[in-house]
Amino acid sequence: MRYQVYMVVNSPGEMAGWARPVALELTRRGCSVSLVIPPCQYASGGEEDLCAAMGYRSYRLGRFILDRPWLADPSVPARLLRLGWDLKLTALLGSAGGLVTDAYVGAPRTARGVRTYLTPDWAGRDVLASRGVNAVRVGYPIFDLPLKTRRFHAPRPVVFMVGSRPFEALHALPFMVEAAWTMAQTDPGVLPVFPLARTLDPDVMGRLLASLGEVDRPQRPGLLAYRGVPMAITWDGSLPEGAFLWVALPGTNNLEAVSLGVPLLVLLPLNRAWEIPLDGILGMIPAHLPGLRGLKKWLISRAALRLPHVSLPNRILGRRLVPEMVGDLEPRQVARRALEIMGSPLGEEMRRAFLQIRRENLGASRRIAQVVTS
Repeated sequence: MRYQVYMVVNSPGEMAGWARPVALELTRRGCSVSLVIPPCQYASGGEEDLCAAMGYRSYRLGRFILDRPWLADPSVPARLLRLGWDLKLTALLGSAGGLVTDAYVGAPRTARGVRTYLTPDWAGRDVLASRGVNAVRVGYPIFDLPLKTRRFHAPRPVVFMVGSRPFEALHALPFMVEAAWTMAQTDPGVLPVFPLARTLDPDVMGRLLASLGEVDRPQRPGLLAYRGVPMAITWDGSLPEGAFLWVALPGTNNLEAVSLGVPLLVLLPLNRAWEIPLDGILGMIPAHLPGLRGLKKWLISRAALRLPHVSLPNRILGRRLVPEMVGDLEPRQVARRALEIMGSPLGEEMRRAFLQIRRENLGASRRIAQVVTS
């Protein structure tokens, strides 16, 4: 049976790593798929363009509410699938529109109006089931997505992921370029590779790259020479084949490293912690006002240092395997830790654990689609 499926997503990671594989599975089943993009502090601003590049229609939340597109063809039943955004607001949106609503939830929370809760793990499923709601463990859909790779002719390619949102990338790129340069000074076989997210403005990022060193071309440069060290840049979403290490901020990209079996080092620099978007009261503190920037940095740093894990693989495993660096960081610290990982047995231990994670989550998109179309 055909369905209209509207997926609510609110960040580039959810769109590329969660929505895309689920949309592909739903499309294979004959469903029409559209994405609903609510206003969110975690957004990059490039979500609509990314959705168009993926081949799916998107609606800003206000337009979705006003147009009510699911009523255009009442003969085709409609479903609302929450992959991101506030759970209660999604349930309210579905109830107001008369839409059957299913919700993918990372934490075992509930809201009135949700038909089925889809969880990434068994623990969350068990908690929700104990509350008397319908819950199904589906896993992480990103592992169903074939990732685009390319070969770089270098002894040891190292991936540096600077984030998919402008506020992250504009500061993380110079920081990671300096760390990459420091690594290459110690190990000349290292080739730093920077895959830039398609949600980032190529003109802005191109100018930033040109300000750091020599680039091979002004538009979408593919090579940066920083203080004599060549660094590769990709713009098409392709990732290095056979990378030795993956250095990244927390986010969906951590699971891309898992999918490719690449050892991972996760950084949460708190040098500019006041720019980190947060829910609740912390997110409402206006950091541009005198004195409040320092307060917000202190509060966020305090909260971040209390987190048991900041990387998704460690959260999935429930233990600290992937090295995490949290705090006021310096590029040379990152370079030193990265080189230590490359020369230790920890990398092989991560590869084995990542293989197990992939095996346990394959088929998540199919399981989600089965629930939505039931």
